[in-house]
Amino acid sequence: MTETERVTAAALHQPSRPRNWAWAMSKAVAARAQMTRTPHEVRLLQPAALWKITAQHAAWWRSHIKTIKMTFTKNFVI
Repeated sequence: MTETERVTAAALHQPSRPRNWAWAMSKAVAARAQMTRTPHEVRLLQPAALWKITAQHAAWWRSHIKTIKMTFTKNFVI
């Protein structure tokens, strides 16, 4: 039994593979990924960084929509 299977079985309190094994595996993989995050990745998950990314994304969309409007206005009579 691999480490992941052992964690999965322990999480579900069952010695063999459960019916919802895929769900349990995803939980085990997520737990392992959480344990191996680097400080740089953890910083990216902080609210201030997420807000900055969201603001940048919104600004990009505003610019993109403006470009599309200008292109349509230039090439088509609206």
